[in-house]
Amino acid sequence: MSFETRIMAVMKMVIQQNKATYKTNEAINKPNRLLWVKENLQESWMMAFRWMDLSDWLAYRATGDDTRSLCTTVSKWTYLGHAHMQQVDEKDSRNMEACGWDDDFWEEIGLGDLIDGHHAKIVK
Repeated sequence: MSFETRIMAVMKMVIQQNKATYKTNEAINKPNRLLWVKENLQESWMMAFRWMDLSDWLAYRATGDDTRSLCTTVSKWTYLGHAHMQQVDEKDSRNMEACGWDDDFWEEIGLGDLIDGHHAKIVK
């Protein structure tokens, strides 16, 4: 699948997932930017330990706490916060942390390596 075709697929999937989200443009842009980096700056892609949004990076630099905000993950990283809340009663927190990520989405657009290690490259 060509880069342009995958970009269009990303846009369609993100819009489908975020119908009621006002930050759809950001949710589209984040995967597209990451896909561009992966394909055009491969050495940088391989060296990156974790990918962060600017607001999360600033919070990390100020506090030393590498925790993502729910707002950022939902509006810019396509995290499905409502899926997370559906499992609030679950006792297994590891499953609860991962339940809001659509792994098929990341695999389909060519960024499946971001889901390795319980999504360690995009969330703590």
